[in-house]
Amino acid sequence: MIFGPEHGFRGTADAGEKIDNVTDPATQVPVVSLYGKKRKPSAEDFKNVDVMLFDIQDVEVRFYTYISSLQEYLESAVENDKPVIIPDRPQSKWILY
Repeated sequence: MIFGPEHGFRGTADAGEKIDNVTDPATQVPVVSLYGKKRKPSAEDFKNVDVMLFDIQDVEVRFYTYISSLQEYLESAVENDKPVIIPDRPQSKWILY
């Protein structure tokens, strides 16, 4: 199962667009929207989940919703006693000439 943030799992939805749950056409994996009727996974969503992975690269812009999505994702993990993996990526460095 995949939990999709704002812009959807594939990043094709417009900013602020509410997204429904879908099945990803490329993988046939169910995608539960966290930017539609709810903002964080429910206990029912965790029925077949052993571990959670949050892998959205930070774009270092405050108005993006991904950091608040992470907070709600972590809250849900704690409430449902699920471990979470968050891959660490080096910060991008801007080079100005």
